[in-house]
Formats: sequence, C-alpha cells, structure tokens
Amino acid sequence: MTLIVLVRAGSRYETKSDNGISHFMEHMFFKGAEKYPDTMAVAGAIDGSGGSFNAFTAEEMVGYYVKISSAKMEIAYDVLSDMLLKSRFNPEEIQRERGVIVEEIRMHRDDPMSQVHMDYHSLILGDQPLGWDIAGTEEVVSSITREMFLKHHKRFYYGANVVVCAAGDIIPQKNEELCGRYFSYDSGPEAAEPAPFKKLETDRVFVREK
Repeated sequence: MTLIVLVRAGSRYETKSDNGISHFMEHMFFKGAEKYPDTMAVAGAIDGSGGSFNAFTAEEMVGYYVKISSAKMEIAYDVLSDMLLKSRFNPEEIQRERGVIVEEIRMHRDDPMSQVHMDYHSLILGDQPLGWDIAGTEEVVSSITREMFLKHHKRFYYGANVVVCAAGDIIPQKNEELCGRYFSYDSGPEAAEPAPFKKLETDRVFVREK
C-alpha cells in the first residue's frame, strides 16, 4: 500500500525573505524527530520493513509518502506522523543540510537543461511566488533559521491544511482509524491561501550568456 501526506505549503505560499523554506523543511523532516531520532532510524524503520519512502515540493503543495506491504502499513503511519508532528529541527542538522541544498541549487544552475527550464518558468510567470525557484536562492537558504522553521511549521502544518491519503490493500475505515491514532493535528484555522496570481501585461524577452 501507499500512504501519502499532502500539505498545502508549496513555494506559492512563500515570500522573498523565505523563498525555499518549504523545500528546505521537506529535507529537515527526514533528519529526526521523537521516536525516530535521526536519518538512520527513519530509513531503518522503512527499509527494514521492505518499504520505500520519499518526498517532493511543488508550487502548490509538499508531499511525503511511504510504499510498504499492507501487512506492515502501520509503520508508514508511525514514521510519517513522527516526522511531521514531532520533528526536532536540530540546529546542527539544519546547518549540514543547508550546504546540501546550496550545492543542489548550484548543480541545477550548472546544468543547461535545468537552467533553461527555470529561465522559461521565470519568463512566463514573472517575479512572483509562482515564478520563483522552488529551491530558493543561495542567499535566502543561507539565512533560514530554526525559528523560521518553527514559525513555518505552525503556519502550515495543521489539520485543515493537511490531507492523508492511502491507496492499495486498505479499507477507508482502517485509514480513518490509523489517522485518528497517529495524526493528531490541531484543528487550526481554515486552509491557507496562496499568493494571488498576477497576470503579466507586457511581452517579455530574456537572454542569458554564460
């Protein structure tokens, strides 16, 4: 079966000062929480049960998922809920992962296909959240603090802003039971609203030389 948790917290919900934090936080959730205190513990719980896991950040949402045998489905709920509800955001891990993401940004800048894709995206959508790089900039990523993570987590990771979806050999009642047991999110306000789309009124041309 597959369990996926989708959070309405993609890059469209960011500002210039925190562009890239949704993607950075996606990385940090795998660095340790309460029950599974580090990356090895998270990986060991899933890999040791024959499962696999990953995550992604897009403009509209962030997703975290586990694929595992239905006989061991509870492990998926246990690991994902621990990650997303009880992450520690360890300062040392933040600093270590910051370097990983900066190198990731540089790698994409050095790859012509990736760079052209980002330039095209920016050209079509302009200087607004939808037109920014999901990974952010080196400058912003280098300035993100633990306090910013905690604020971002409180702002987006609450009941009305999260969807937990299961597919495969599982019935709806079982999913509801396991969600009730593991995903005890606060109710919070209504779902977050993204930055409005700003229509570009003029033709645009962009030339990059390197």
